[in-house]
Order: sequence, then C-alpha cells, then structure tokens
Amino acid sequence: MILAHTKLDIENPTLREWCLLFIRNITSWSDPIRIKLKELSMMEGIGEVSSKKVLDSLGEPLRDMYMKEREKYKKDEED
Repeated sequence: MILAHTKLDIENPTLREWCLLFIRNITSWSDPIRIKLKELSMMEGIGEVSSKKVLDSLGEPLRDMYMKEREKYKKDEED
C-alpha cells in the first residue's frame, strides 16, 4: 500500500516523499523486506478483463483505494 503512494499526488504532494522516507527507513534495517521488494515487479500491460481479476483478488479496501485514485486522475485529465 505504501508503494502505491509513491507517485506524485497533486492534492497531497508531500505524501510521496513521506512514503519514500518510510521505505528507505524500513529497508535500511530489514534484509527480508529488502529481498521482498527486489522480488516485486511492476504490473504493466494488463488488459481490462485481467485487471478486474487482479483488483478483485486484492480485496475490497485496496480495490476501493485504486478506484478512488483512478477517478481522481480521470478528473485531472478532463480539466
């Protein structure tokens, strides 16, 4: 969830920096966390059908957070 907030948020520009600071601090003392982060990969090129499956598998709180962020960016593009 912290990694999801590492993109610039126009409404809360310092959120990204706080998340990056948190990630730096937690990885500075934890080898298992560093290893887990290295294993992660960016999910790109997901089609509409498979992306819905991925969102459903994340659970309701993360799906709702994603949808809220998505709507915010759609509004920014319209302006």
